[in-house]
Amino acid sequence: MHLNATDKDEGSNAQVVYSYTLYTSEKTQEKFSLDPNSGEIRVKGVIDYEETRSFEMYVEAKDKAVSPLSAQCKILVFVTDLNDNYPDIIVKSFKSSIKENTPTGTVIAVVSVSDRDSGDNGKVFISLHDAHVLPFLLNKSSEDYFELTIKDPLDREKDSSYEIMLHVTDGGTPPLTDNETISLEILDVNDNAPAFSQSFYTIHLPENNEPVTIKVSTVEQVVVTQLTETTEMPMEYDLFTDLNLYLLLSLGSVSFLLLITILVIIVLKCQKPKPSKAAVHSRNSVTSQRNSTIGDSTLISSDAYWYSLFLAETRKGKVVVRQPLPNGSGFIVSSIPRSVALTTTSESRSSTLQESSSDLP
Repeated sequence: MHLNATDKDEGSNAQVVYSYTLYTSEKTQEKFSLDPNSGEIRVKGVIDYEETRSFEMYVEAKDKAVSPLSAQCKILVFVTDLNDNYPDIIVKSFKSSIKENTPTGTVIAVVSVSDRDSGDNGKVFISLHDAHVLPFLLNKSSEDYFELTIKDPLDREKDSSYEIMLHVTDGGTPPLTDNETISLEILDVNDNAPAFSQSFYTIHLPENNEPVTIKVSTVEQVVVTQLTETTEMPMEYDLFTDLNLYLLLSLGSVSFLLLITILVIIVLKCQKPKPSKAAVHSRNSVTSQRNSTIGDSTLISSDAYWYSLFLAETRKGKVVVRQPLPNGSGFIVSSIPRSVALTTTSESRSSTLQESSSDLP
């Protein structure tokens, strides 16, 4: 700013010098400078609207006469605000953790906002980042205060924590913005009962399996079920394990031996011996008696004794043949290898019995 004062006198009486007095606080005394000869006012310090919005200045023009004369003018300086301050956001109080069953509407934070600028530059707008996906709501409680409340029920099993970002901006051109983040942890409560992944389970287990339990695993739980009945085995089950194969072979062998034994007994029961007074020992008969453990006597009348001998010879893989004597005084017992017994005809066995009976005393 340039001031100009004139004097109609001549010489030194017309020469003017300038000086000023600033009627403000002492902090602003050095904000301006005045050239005493030209009357030019300059700003030499930082002018801050938020510190001083106006200045009142008195400038004096004095001539250089022996008895100087002077004139004075008043200057008012108004500072124009610029959008040079960022909006402030302060979280006054907040909860760092809450339980998941906290009722909706509960206040979890109180936030204050402000801006040192004036006019539109000082207007502050606050918003909740990602408000459409967060279970929270920002409400205005007063001119500069907002409350952050719970909008929807919380579920720790869905989200265990939140990063809540508050975004503020002013109305200046261009606008200035700021952010503040609130970290909130959701505490668990016992609001879920144990649950199976399905309501019914079907388990297939082979028979003759070892006792004690079967573990049925789900995604989150392990359920122990005790089987009480045998069910059909699925095709994908590994049937031919070492243990199962051994059991099958054992059962097959025992069943085969039992079948052969039953067949032999049936054949012997169906045979009818031909009575004969004398018979000559055949080579097969002699051999079977010699290799048997029946003993020297071939006359056996005790059924219990005969049965025990029958079992003993059968375990050795032989067939025991018992034929009654014609006079009914006893039986002739012969021990024959199983292969020979299966191929020998009924007629040859009858001949053997007759030959054996001829040797009796």
